[in-house]
Amino acid sequence: MDLTRRVVAGELAALVGSNAIDLDREARIHTFRERSKLIFNNLEDYEKMILEHYTRGVNEGLNSLRSRPPEYWLLNSKPLPWSPEDSILVIFAFYMDLQNNPDLDYARWVARQTLPKEVVNFIDGKSHAWEAAIDGSQFLQTDIPGPEVFSYLKATNKDTAFLDIPNHVERMPGSNNWVVGPDASTTGTPILAGDPHLNLGVPNTWYKLSYSYIPDDQEEWLNIHGFGIPGTPSIAIGTNEHIAWALTNSSLDTDDLIILEPGDSGFPEFKTKTGTAQIQQKRELIEVKGEDPVAMEIEYTQWGPVIGETPTGEKRVRRWAAYHPDAINVKSMLTEQYVTTQDFLDHSHEANLPVQNFIMADTGGNIAWTIAGFLPDRHGADPFEAIYASDPTHIWNEKLKLETWPQVLNPENDRLWTANNRVYGSDSYMRMGSGDYSEFPRAFQVREKLLAKEKHSPQNMIEIQHDNAVSFLIRWQNLLLGTLEKMDQTSPDFIRLKEEVTSWNGRADVDSTGYTLIRDFRSRISVEVLRHITLPAIEFDPEEFDPFRFMTEEAVYQIVARQPEYLLNPIYSSWQEQFAHVVESLLTHIEDKGWESIRWGRRNVSDYRHPMTYALPALNGLLSMPQIELEGDHYCPKVLSHSLAAGIRIIMTPGKLEESLFQMGCGQSGHFLSKNYSNLQSKWATDEYLPLLPGEPVSTLTILPN
Repeated sequence: MDLTRRVVAGELAALVGSNAIDLDREARIHTFRERSKLIFNNLEDYEKMILEHYTRGVNEGLNSLRSRPPEYWLLNSKPLPWSPEDSILVIFAFYMDLQNNPDLDYARWVARQTLPKEVVNFIDGKSHAWEAAIDGSQFLQTDIPGPEVFSYLKATNKDTAFLDIPNHVERMPGSNNWVVGPDASTTGTPILAGDPHLNLGVPNTWYKLSYSYIPDDQEEWLNIHGFGIPGTPSIAIGTNEHIAWALTNSSLDTDDLIILEPGDSGFPEFKTKTGTAQIQQKRELIEVKGEDPVAMEIEYTQWGPVIGETPTGEKRVRRWAAYHPDAINVKSMLTEQYVTTQDFLDHSHEANLPVQNFIMADTGGNIAWTIAGFLPDRHGADPFEAIYASDPTHIWNEKLKLETWPQVLNPENDRLWTANNRVYGSDSYMRMGSGDYSEFPRAFQVREKLLAKEKHSPQNMIEIQHDNAVSFLIRWQNLLLGTLEKMDQTSPDFIRLKEEVTSWNGRADVDSTGYTLIRDFRSRISVEVLRHITLPAIEFDPEEFDPFRFMTEEAVYQIVARQPEYLLNPIYSSWQEQFAHVVESLLTHIEDKGWESIRWGRRNVSDYRHPMTYALPALNGLLSMPQIELEGDHYCPKVLSHSLAAGIRIIMTPGKLEESLFQMGCGQSGHFLSKNYSNLQSKWATDEYLPLLPGEPVSTLTILPN
């Protein structure tokens, strides 16, 4: 809780010292501490009461400790009291984790400055071959622009083949959730599953809770079970025995880029529709443990902070939903009091948070999908286009209206699913824009498995959550096999490489070498092809333009599958030569590092570390989770890779909660000496689940009023 609020507010250096100054600078530009205070002051009275009561409980618990937590002994510090705005900072942390993507807007702007419109539309497409929208909508276009459009192409260097797709692009946080209705369930009730994927730290991001109370306007007890986020006073994913709900990041577009053109006298003056305005300066002081405070100047405008410049001399301003005075409220915390899915649908528009897909079900057999959160109303403007301050017609100022809010209740096929993909295809939904939809087949594979059976059991849900098939790489396997067949090679390593690729079983298994080979082949070919066709954009801004911010998998595959001569990099005589060059780079790696280095389990090792170990590595064995070879990848429903994973997996059956199950990484306790610090980790790494409902008490803490 303390680290979360400090990281988001840019106050970490005050706790750990000067090593955190740069992190604090990055966070301070958002001024989230100031925004959290403003948001709290503007909340409705009952929302303030929720946060104030929670704050009082946190601080009374903190004051009751006989000794400060061990981390603070190591830091020679004491934890500061909690405040209501700290809980708002925790929600801002999810804006930072889930919908913090200004680089996408900038990449779109750079592409539009430097590339033909047809190329931009091709590489930043609306769709891909693995579409799985719940309404069946598809927008796949596979036509490659003609040679006249690509007349700007020129040779690039071969050494780009040794680059991989950037990790920060491949490992975007995400989640899966889905539900089947009673007619598609062996239990006769809906079954709902969810597994949110975040950067998994120690202690776990999630905390399992069960609690009961009588709401003010009701007479019966509510019994609530699920998972909350430490620092917020409610369950984010769970059930109240009437309804169950789970969420995934919507990946809708909550960010816009505003371009400031300098005034006649240059900056800080910039052009507006009616004349000019001035960039303002804000001074921030970063407290540093054991040292003098560090001053920081922030340039800002009425729309948001200045986050950079363009190579042509403009300034870039970020307009982000997180900056709006209504970006956060606590109305989503009332979900635990709803009795039916219709209750949630009726109130979902009222909740302000990072925009999430909510899947829900109730004991009446109803299932539903909708979104909840703060989504900008762009009044029909193209969300892919940057806005110029000199023509600010489409700068949004308010939340999207209720009448355009999407929702689905009780679909005919009795199934719903989301996985950070495009979920719907209506005109109003499409105008919300893509803030980085997943272009890989998690949603597709979930849908196919849900449709493959007439009825599903909780065990079927476990199997889907642990599905480590990577279906989209099968077409890359075929491309690689075709390349190998044409290569005149007889070395032992080449023969084994061909055998490993041929025998790949389609899964990201720990013992698979074929998977890693195909994955790396695709990655390195993609880098070469994308760098070639976007070279003018890369040359325009080599430091910041990133073509992998787009949904590029479909565009790249269409090129390498059809192999048009006009898109071949002139340094190669044929596409076969280019593909063979990548194979040779893989063989060189094997010769240097050995075959064990590309076994997937060796490559994909868990690294779930306590934050203290980054400053004190000697404590890693004591505070962090043991390293484990992981099956799965971020390309498949079983998302397990390094430090990004499903921290929890939950399966809920409203009406038959005794059949509800969960998995959770690490353990419930944050104290490394507790037996509950890591006791759940071994089960989480397998397919062994535990009952969601509490069992018989093992330990009891009694809290008495003064």
